[in-house]
Amino acid sequence: DSDLTFAGEGINRYYIRMAAEDKPGILGNISSTFGKYDISIESMMQPKHSEIVPLLFIVHQTKRSVLDAALAELVENNYVKSIDSVMKVES
Repeated sequence: DSDLTFAGEGINRYYIRMAAEDKPGILGNISSTFGKYDISIESMMQPKHSEIVPLLFIVHQTKRSVLDAALAELVENNYVKSIDSVMKVES
């Protein structure tokens, strides 16, 4: 067995930028999906209002594979139109 860990593996905080429709209930659906995967939101920002809005999240520590599964479900369910960026946040 190897104890090597590569960048992006393990448990980290993440910054996520996504685009979603600006409709009632979308943020609730996103929050519920994150909760289903036991991902806690540290902060959220919606910088502007338009039909498709950028949403910026920082989530508390989680496994990247779990985060990827949650993001895939968000896109699959059409809550989110695109995932534009996912970056590990260093403490």
